[in-house]
Amino acid sequence: MMHFELGSEKSGPEARESLEATFAQLVKTQRARIGYHEKLDHYGIKLGNGNMLEWAKDMSKNDKDLVFVLNPEPFILAGVDPAKIQGWTFAKVETKDDAGKTVFVDKLLKAFDLK
Repeated sequence: MMHFELGSEKSGPEARESLEATFAQLVKTQRARIGYHEKLDHYGIKLGNGNMLEWAKDMSKNDKDLVFVLNPEPFILAGVDPAKIQGWTFAKVETKDDAGKTVFVDKLLKAFDLK
C-alpha cells in the first residue's frame, strides 16, 4: 500500500461512482501526476518519491499491461541489493527530467500481462 496526497481540493460525489469518474477527477485536479510514454505506448500516474503505476494504452499491442515502478533508493539505503529482489527487475529506465531532457534512472519494475 502506498499513501500519497491528491491535493487539498475536495472531490465531488460523482468521483465515487466509478473508477472512471475517480480517474477523471484525478486528471482534473492533479494533471501533473498523469503522463504518457509515447515510445512504450503506456500511461502512468506518479505516486511520489519516484514511484509510479503504469498501464498499456492498448493491451492487445503491449506485452506489459500493468507495471509497478518503484524507486530503489530506500532498498539501497537499507543495504539491499535491488538486483537480488525476487520477482522484480532492476533496470535503467528512460524518462524525461523536469526540463524535458531524456535521462536514464534506476527503477524496480514488476510487470503484468493481464491477458
